[in-house]
Amino acid sequence: GVEEVGAHNLLWALGGGGNHITILHPSGVVTYYGHLASSLVSVGDSVSQGQTIAYMGGGRGMAGAGLSTGCHLHFQVVGARNPFSP
Repeated sequence: GVEEVGAHNLLWALGGGGNHITILHPSGVVTYYGHLASSLVSVGDSVSQGQTIAYMGGGRGMAGAGLSTGCHLHFQVVGARNPFSP
């Protein structure tokens, strides 16, 4: 479920990630989505694969962009096995 929904308009919040969502999956894997314009979920919500959880932002000067210089999504996976490692 959703572990954290952060609204950070400060440039350096979470290393510059701006608005973000952190999701803890049943397997223990954590996914992070940063540079968001807005969130559609709240802490404690259950989410499903394919569900829209946020709108991407990240353009320079946009709310929630953090240190982003262009519109994009920062996606990070923690705790999963790297399929490219031997």
